[in-house]
Amino acid sequence: MRGMLLSFQDAGLAQIVNDHLSIMRVWPLAVVEVMMIMKLLQLAAPTLVNALGLGIKITPPRVEGPDGLISVAYGSVVIMALAKGEFGEAVSRPYDKPAEVWALEVADMIVDGQSGLGMAA
Repeated sequence: MRGMLLSFQDAGLAQIVNDHLSIMRVWPLAVVEVMMIMKLLQLAAPTLVNALGLGIKITPPRVEGPDGLISVAYGSVVIMALAKGEFGEAVSRPYDKPAEVWALEVADMIVDGQSGLGMAA
């Protein structure tokens, strides 16, 4: 069984999230939470609804954006992402139907109010 598919719109953000030392540099007080949200989303299979039982919270985004935009949170970490269905199609109002979300295309990761965009070395 595979976990949820996670991709990143920003290569620098992907580089940070996939490297323990980079996470420590950018978000030193939230290393465990950043690593946990990524692991929990990887374990959530096949859809986002399974992540709810693992401690992940989902909400409508607080910013204007495309219809498929969703906020996924764990502790002080909030991931802003575009929700995708089983075949890569956009999921409209994904926070109302997490069972239809098979993948997240991460646009930003915000920890304690600090965006990860532009933080790559």
